[in-house]
Amino acid sequence: MNYLKKFLFLLAYYSGLIGVTDLLYYKIFKGIHVPVLVYHSISDNIYSYGNEIGLSIRKEVFEEQIKYLKSRFTIVPFSEVSNCIHNYTEFKKSPISITFDDGYCDNYTNAYPILRKYQSPATVFLTSGNINSKRQIDWYNQDFLSRHKEGYEDFKANSMLSSDDIVKMKVDGIEFGAHTKTHPVLSGLSSDEQSIEIMDSIKEIEGLIKTPVKTFAYPFGGAKTFTDETISILKGLGIEIAAVSYGGFNNLKTDRYKLRRIIIIDEPLYIFKARLSVFNIFIKGLW
Repeated sequence: MNYLKKFLFLLAYYSGLIGVTDLLYYKIFKGIHVPVLVYHSISDNIYSYGNEIGLSIRKEVFEEQIKYLKSRFTIVPFSEVSNCIHNYTEFKKSPISITFDDGYCDNYTNAYPILRKYQSPATVFLTSGNINSKRQIDWYNQDFLSRHKEGYEDFKANSMLSSDDIVKMKVDGIEFGAHTKTHPVLSGLSSDEQSIEIMDSIKEIEGLIKTPVKTFAYPFGGAKTFTDETISILKGLGIEIAAVSYGGFNNLKTDRYKLRRIIIIDEPLYIFKARLSVFNIFIKGLW
């Protein structure tokens, strides 16, 4: 994030402009604006690798964020986002959804206790082939890894959720969705290969949680990482709603199979608040 944007966020935060723009947008103009957040690892430490690409934040930062979200928004499971958009006026506080991708074990050890403390629902999208294992996903090229070797080695050592972790979280109301079996770029696969990746993931997760899986998040989440064929496959397998990892906020025009998410990083609370406000929409034209 550039210095100008940080300065504007800081100014908006301390001047009260964030609250004013949100009030005007929601109460006066009846605007619809539903953010969905995406987290990955919630760590005891700050990994330079994980933080730079939005894969890891410290648990104390996560708690600070959840505490704010609980006071400012109505937190809903991802499966309810589309309905929330179409029934927006029923909410006294704007709806927001919290999601996690991949299924790191610290989602259970670090995030889950905080979510319970604040009675906050959340949705975890599981890469089913990595359950009960060490992580297997390499995110960046060798040049990037060479500049963050120490942080990467720490991050890579992070285990994934176990079957027992998932069952315990499910009993307490945490929602689980599919994120494929091996985390490939789906657009690079044939139709049959995509079907197998998605179908196996759904079946394996349903076998653990004993309820139908109706939500999905595209691996990597970029606009070119999936195709129209991918969406057709999801529909055929009973998936009702799917998430990307770009684009910001959701409204009545948002495709329910391309629901946008905001990648959350380890950042000061004033920036976090500003990024979730309508003020962020107003200043996007500056860059």
